Amino acid sequence: MRLVHHWLMWGLILFSLVHVYMAVWNSIRNRTMVIEAVISGYEVKRE
Repeated sequence: MRLVHHWLMWGLILFSLVHVYMAVWNSIRNRTMVIEAVISGYEVKRE
């Protein structure tokens, strides 16, 4: 049981890191300002 917990936690850690990386990369590449809005709390409206 301990080994299963160990592998599941590493899977969760790796998933979280990849998820954050992809979200930041997508925000920078597409200039959607999504991550900036999550961090600052303010949505920037582009005209």
